[in-house]
Amino acid sequence: MLVRYTLAFIILLSINVNSIAQNVGIGTTIPKARLHVTDSSVLFSADGVIPERIPYTPSAEGIGRRMMWYPQKAAFRAGLVSGNNWDKDSIGSISFATGANTKASGLVSFAAGQQTSATGLYSTSFGYNSLASGLYATATGISTIASGLSSIAFGNTNIASGDQSASFGTLTKSTGNNSRSAGLFTIAKGESSMAIGSFTKAVSPNSLVLGQYNDTTNSNRLFEIGNGTADNARSNALTVLNNGTVGIGTTSPLAGLHVEQKSVLFKAPYPNFTSYGDIPYNGGVQSAMVWYADKAAFLTGASWNNEWNKDSVGFFLFQVDLTVLHQNFALLHLDREPGHMALTLWLWG
Repeated sequence: MLVRYTLAFIILLSINVNSIAQNVGIGTTIPKARLHVTDSSVLFSADGVIPERIPYTPSAEGIGRRMMWYPQKAAFRAGLVSGNNWDKDSIGSISFATGANTKASGLVSFAAGQQTSATGLYSTSFGYNSLASGLYATATGISTIASGLSSIAFGNTNIASGDQSASFGTLTKSTGNNSRSAGLFTIAKGESSMAIGSFTKAVSPNSLVLGQYNDTTNSNRLFEIGNGTADNARSNALTVLNNGTVGIGTTSPLAGLHVEQKSVLFKAPYPNFTSYGDIPYNGGVQSAMVWYADKAAFLTGASWNNEWNKDSVGFFLFQVDLTVLHQNFALLHLDREPGHMALTLWLWG
């Protein structure tokens, strides 16, 4: 007992008290704050692990401005609060909150800014009025919500509700699991989908949508470029279906490449008569339609003896082969010897 009182007396002697300002100095005779520590570390500690049931309340609750270490929950608060966000039941174990009216109630959560909330376990919230309620979720910006597992919401009024989803930009939503949305008013609804641009919607699973106001009448899409003008006037410039068919000007392509109400142009510089590359298709016993830009040649039909190669196809050639009942009829056909601008009509059967 004597040792305890002696130690307390020594501590009091080591503290310089300014009787006028009531400031306390440790290591200084001129304290500049209520508690002024110089040339020394400051330690706040608590022994053992965090108990499951915590009977003790924080040193201060309710409205006020404060910096507070809550050892029973290993939690820290600094800033201003005008409600109960920093009361016992709103403080998560091993949490950190700073700013104005922030709330970090999840285990190992972090909240900073104004009116931000990190309620999910291991969640993080920054900015203004942002909410991270999902497990491992992160919300930052203005009024963003990250409610899905491991979700991320960045920007202005964005929502990431799907698990492992992410939302960026302004007023975007990622509701599908593993989905992504970015831009303005975009929605990624399909699982593992992505919507980018303005007012685009990725409805199909595993789809990518770009542009604006894309068509949403079906869910069998892999890739879309929207070119609509309003929510009630949605359309696509390009559509790729799950079966691999590509539509330009149509959302329901009926062939590998389906162009509707559009012209088609294949263009290349004037041919170089001394230097030209390989033809894209070298024939064989197959049918094909080929535009050979290096020689400004067009071929459609079939080749039986690898005749469609760069040395046997003439410049400015148009060749059509048609096989019917084992008869070969060639219109505007290049003869066996390479020719240029050749016109040959022949029948062989």
